Amino acid sequence: MSALGKKGVLDLASLLTRGLEKCSISPITHINIPSEQLILTKLSELRILLIASIVKLLEDRPDSIIPHLATIMPSLLLLLNTPSDVRGIRVMLLALQALMSLATSTHPVMQKPFKSYKSEVLFYLVHPLDSPSIQIRQAAVQVRNFCFVAE
Repeated sequence: MSALGKKGVLDLASLLTRGLEKCSISPITHINIPSEQLILTKLSELRILLIASIVKLLEDRPDSIIPHLATIMPSLLLLLNTPSDVRGIRVMLLALQALMSLATSTHPVMQKPFKSYKSEVLFYLVHPLDSPSIQIRQAAVQVRNFCFVAE
């Protein structure tokens, strides 16, 4: 990421955030039409790439994410209610990983939004805590436990 420079990283963070916001508000329904299934598959793949990129930025360049936290937090919470198919499981796991990255960040500005969204995080964890996937449940329990510990 050093090749992008500071402005390039900030632009990338802005682009990723806008993409995540748009992808989180699009409903996913169970459709049996092949062409629409392909669109839903590609949308899930895009969500996975966007969240993974944001997690990487959170780890490497947290300052680039700070201006977008007000958009990222609600988008991640909305993605916790994705269907429990294979693609949905990956999206949910990455969204939970991003929430944990925000929660455990040593950057003082990063912790404030997580603490302010604490009640919403606990509310949106209901679906992942009831997921048939044990990995989803374990990740959701970690986020929930951190919510109870965080002051």
